[in-house]
Amino acid sequence: MRKFLFKLHLWIALLVSLFVMVAGITGSILAFEPQLDRLWHAHLAYATRPVGAQPLSLAQIRAAVARKYPGVPIFGVLLPPTPDIAYQIPSRLGMLYVNQYTGVVLGVRQPAKNILYYAGQIHRNLLGGAFREGNLGQAVVSWATVGTLFLLLSGVYLWWPVKRMAIRGSAASRHFWFDIHNTVGILSLIFLLILTMTGIFIGFEDSLGPLLSIVVNSEPPRRPALPTVAPPGAVPLDLDQGVDAARAALPGAEPAAIFPADRGLVWRVNLRYPGDKTSYGRSVVFIDRYTGKPVSVESARQQVTGIRLRAEILDIHTAGGFGIFGKMIFSMASALIAFQAVSGLLMWWKRPRKRRATP
Repeated sequence: MRKFLFKLHLWIALLVSLFVMVAGITGSILAFEPQLDRLWHAHLAYATRPVGAQPLSLAQIRAAVARKYPGVPIFGVLLPPTPDIAYQIPSRLGMLYVNQYTGVVLGVRQPAKNILYYAGQIHRNLLGGAFREGNLGQAVVSWATVGTLFLLLSGVYLWWPVKRMAIRGSAASRHFWFDIHNTVGILSLIFLLILTMTGIFIGFEDSLGPLLSIVVNSEPPRRPALPTVAPPGAVPLDLDQGVDAARAALPGAEPAAIFPADRGLVWRVNLRYPGDKTSYGRSVVFIDRYTGKPVSVESARQQVTGIRLRAEILDIHTAGGFGIFGKMIFSMASALIAFQAVSGLLMWWKRPRKRRATP
């Protein structure tokens, strides 16, 4: 049994090692995706706050954008999680960055395929396009993650009789890489299992998500029907009124984003509670733009168990809300996945080879 499992461990490792290395390296980068993005675009991302200044109203922000870019429609506002980050406004020109204290438009950013974009695409679907069902790259990544879980569990089984956690020899020897592979694998096992198991769930969420809801007996609630027509002669609410109505619907939560939805008949407002792990929250309120009444209220604090667990799994895998120290741990763990693939390949490459018999 042990010999068979060792062979299976070896061949699966050879099959998935390249994908594991790619996923590990890109994952270690993506753990700091928001921080890196703001670092590389600091002139746009950060807002200087004059002493004693308070954020302008959304109507004032919108007027400032209209003065800078007359006639350019905007599609909503992203309100940042911290006061030093500028407001972001999606528009036909691209993403506008506005200092919320002065109304100064800091600049426009076009969607760019930079290193973070490619890291995300490679990590999710091997550059196979949008992250969608039926994508071949996504399927390869997902099944490679399943293979990684098998390697972790079978690796523990193979290590257990020896329980070696010492490193022998030099980097030129097979023993060195054998010991490194075992020691690093055992010491980082918990973190590697967390990343791998959450990655499997995300990769197969279309199937595992509904199954999770069945297991915990919590089917997602149905969203009420949204308005289909605007009342004759009615004047739509502005952005500030939509935000105020959403804030009143979920006391204690702060608006994080507002967008028109359902053909512009409602405002969709994302909100975050103190302690939410995601930057833009997990609560959503739909406000009728003509009556100001909530059409649908979805509070993160009242989510059914299945929906909440799915969100928690995503937060864990992406190191969302764990702070810089937590992101460093998960980034290092992701890099160690790649390191394990490399050390395993080196261990296999330096294996004793049978000499051919001389005639």
